Amino acid sequence: MSPRAHREASSFSSITRLLAAADGERSKVHTLRSYLYLSLVATGIISLWRGLWVLQDYLLFPDDPLLSGVISASAGFFILMMTGTFAAALNVPLSEDSDESSDP
Repeated sequence: MSPRAHREASSFSSITRLLAAADGERSKVHTLRSYLYLSLVATGIISLWRGLWVLQDYLLFPDDPLLSGVISASAGFFILMMTGTFAAALNVPLSEDSDESSDP
């Protein structure tokens, strides 16, 4: 290998190592940001759920917990069925058209 080719190869490998180290640092920062964001979103979701739960206990038939539970479960089931979330969770096709399009 000529001296010039050797210098170019060693400078290329040092640049590659430098870029790999920088990429590793960016990856660590990205991972840390992802965990912080996930923690923030999870805290928000849990706080919203808790607040709605307390309000529901206070406002929706507070003297009859069984009726409150039945009404809540029915409303939740209806909302999930209307939005298609329940069907998606059960992996049920939402329409007949999706079955026909998969036939050869």
